[in-house]
Parts: sequence; C-alpha cells; structure tokens
Amino acid sequence: MNLILDPTVFIILAAVGAIIFAFLQILMAAFAARDATARGMDSPALWALIVLLFPIIGFLVYVFTMPHGVMVPCSRCANPRLSHLSRCPHCGYEETAQ
Repeated sequence: MNLILDPTVFIILAAVGAIIFAFLQILMAAFAARDATARGMDSPALWALIVLLFPIIGFLVYVFTMPHGVMVPCSRCANPRLSHLSRCPHCGYEETAQ
C-alpha cells in the first residue's frame, strides 16, 4: 500500500495541523490581550475573546483598530505603555510632565 494514500497519514496530518492552528490562535489572542493592556484600551479580555472566536479576521481588525504610537517603558514598573498616556495601564502610576 502506498504510504501517501494511507488514511492514517491524513488523520495524523489533520491532527498536527489542528494543533498548530490552535497554538497560533492562542498566541494571537494572548498578543492582542497583552498589547491592548499596554496601549491602555478598555477591554483587553474582549479583544482576546474576539481573536479566539474569529482568529484571522479578529486579529486583523484588532491590528487595524488599535491605537498607534510610540511605546515607552513605565518609570515605575517598566512595562510598555503608549507615550501619550499619563497613567500606566499596568500599575496605575501617574507620570508627571517634566
């Protein structure tokens, strides 16, 4: 029997493909949630859920609608935040103008 036409090969390839797709889907959702938090957006969990439910379209919508700007580290917790935000979305530290 030819190995390429063997049904178990298709089953194994489908399982490996599904695992890779699920891993990438979780990776995109985690990126969206972490990035939404760093950019000070209101609901990072909602963005993660949207990306999980609609992987490719949800991720593209997030990328094109996220606030853009320069990311700088917070002087208190060193997590990234947008430079124009006066308050860190991670620790709540209020940056003072210098």
